[in-house]
Amino acid sequence: MNIEFNHIAMRCKNIDAVATFFTEVIGLEKGF
Repeated sequence: MNIEFNHIAMRCKNIDAVATFFTEVIGLEKGF
């Protein structure tokens, strides 16, 4: 149960990092 929770938490962190990355890329594209 704890291992499963940690796995989900890591996945959420990765999704958050990817979302932040795409937001920054879109922001740079609009900046040009």
